Amino acid sequence: MANWKRWFTALICWSLCWVIAACGAPTPPLSYAPSKDLVESALQRQLQFPQTELANKLQIEVPNYAVSHLKIEDLTPLYLDELATFHLRGHYDLAITGVNAERPIRQKKNPFDLYLQRQQEGKTWRLLRLETSSGDSESHWASYLIAPKES
Repeated sequence: MANWKRWFTALICWSLCWVIAACGAPTPPLSYAPSKDLVESALQRQLQFPQTELANKLQIEVPNYAVSHLKIEDLTPLYLDELATFHLRGHYDLAITGVNAERPIRQKKNPFDLYLQRQQEGKTWRLLRLETSSGDSESHWASYLIAPKES
């Protein structure tokens, strides 16, 4: 009889562990995920960060970027600061113009890794970047408004 009680107790404990693990942390619905156009705008915004800084230092024209053939390979929904956030990974093709070249510079299958956050009312999105201050060892999330793509 004692073995039966141990077995039953172990079964109950295993069942509770399974139920708790199955529940997990809540995630935003995939219907909240960003559109392909929004991801392209976010990529263009992300590409501008280092190029704008470099162009300003060198006092040259900032190049224009055209993202195409966007392929999202992994989309992970999560909550960050209680807002729906999506971690996206994949690749895209890029055309760079405005760098004193006769033809655009083209790059194929560039990888990307983005965090996009849907704002409270669902009307705007922000690009999240994990940044570290130069004298600080701690990282923090910086967010940048994503402008809608011009039609």
